[in-house]
Amino acid sequence: MKNHARFLRWNPIGVVVTEEFDYMEKPELMARFFWNFSHLTDEQRGHDLFRTPDGEGRGESQLRFGDRQAII
Repeated sequence: MKNHARFLRWNPIGVVVTEEFDYMEKPELMARFFWNFSHLTDEQRGHDLFRTPDGEGRGESQLRFGDRQAII
């Protein structure tokens, strides 16, 4: 388990976890992940575009729960 990793991705329902892999035997998996991640937009990376660094909102944020919506 020393040289093993998993990728985790959170979504509104929960978390998706990949199978464990040995990154020393398959370094191309890590390289491909970081290359792809570096080419994502802030929104694709999961940044909240409705919040500023000081915590003040730029407007109402909306959360979606299936077919329902909450404004916070």
